Amino acid sequence: MPEYRKMIDTPPVKLNRKDLEDLTRVFTKDTPGRTILGFSFAHGDAEFRADSLEDLFQNELPPVLNNFGFSVSHWADEKTGFDCGITLTLQRTWGHYHIHALDETWFKGKIQQINEFLKTRRPWYARFSGTRFAEALGGFQVLFVFALWVFLFLRSIAGGILAGLCLILLSWVWRRFRDGSLFPNTRIVLQDSTRTLNKETLLIIVTAALVIVTAVDVVITIIVHFMH
Repeated sequence: MPEYRKMIDTPPVKLNRKDLEDLTRVFTKDTPGRTILGFSFAHGDAEFRADSLEDLFQNELPPVLNNFGFSVSHWADEKTGFDCGITLTLQRTWGHYHIHALDETWFKGKIQQINEFLKTRRPWYARFSGTRFAEALGGFQVLFVFALWVFLFLRSIAGGILAGLCLILLSWVWRRFRDGSLFPNTRIVLQDSTRTLNKETLLIIVTAALVIVTAVDVVITIIVHFMH
């Protein structure tokens, strides 16, 4: 009898407590036999493990987490052992789940259920994350290097300073994006915040404003130079 296995990458997700409870139900719905669950959170050097979300939430957890682990195994009976199982790992910079089963119908149906659930929990920046965002940052850095060269060639001190600041900001944004501090692949909000402006939104606003100001300054500087 064949066994079906697959490793699937997950999209960026933003989850809350209710989402974790709903995700547990997705994992355990329509499954045969006895179920064994395992949950884990990590924060800094501390790791929290439990057999249920209720037990896990008894710990003093931080308001926001960037990683989550969940495993579920289903026993058909004591003789056949594990009939199917799922292991989900969500980290700050990546995420995936491994699924295996003897039943092909259950295997394909469960993949569809999980993918649809995670798709509806994508944050607003999901379409900009990954290689697209990295490529955009690289393109902007090239443009600002060109802008810096133009300003230095035309002896525009203010413009050169502005372009240099943009390059510094882009370098800082890239470092935060690379380590998952900015646009994390996983963001789990355990306590609602009253803040309406988060760091991602603020950085996008500042970066966009500097891009526009620098671009306008480059055009004006070039026009003024050639008019004289």
